[in-house]
Amino acid sequence: MNSPNPYFILGIHELVSDKEVKTAYHRKLRLHPPESDPEAFARISEAYESIRHEPDRLRLRLFGTGERPANLGQLAEGEEPETPSMDRNSFRQAALRHWLLRKGGASHG
Repeated sequence: MNSPNPYFILGIHELVSDKEVKTAYHRKLRLHPPESDPEAFARISEAYESIRHEPDRLRLRLFGTGERPANLGQLAEGEEPETPSMDRNSFRQAALRHWLLRKGGASHG
């Protein structure tokens, strides 16, 4: 995705539900319909597609990308999938950051 932050584009925070993402997407589309502003519509649609489901939002928070691995579902028989290189300490830090975001988000809303 070319945009640095899909949450900023949609005007939402990181700890939202699928329904809240969809609501924000439709609100932005009413402000920027495709006929009047095709570039904004493309940015909004791209942002929505990158975070519309919880697994995509989690991947974005933990690894900084909403993209799925390119080789997903394209492995030859017996071939091992490529995994992002992340040492145990980095993984723990990412998991802790996710837990803290969830805990902080739950207490405010």
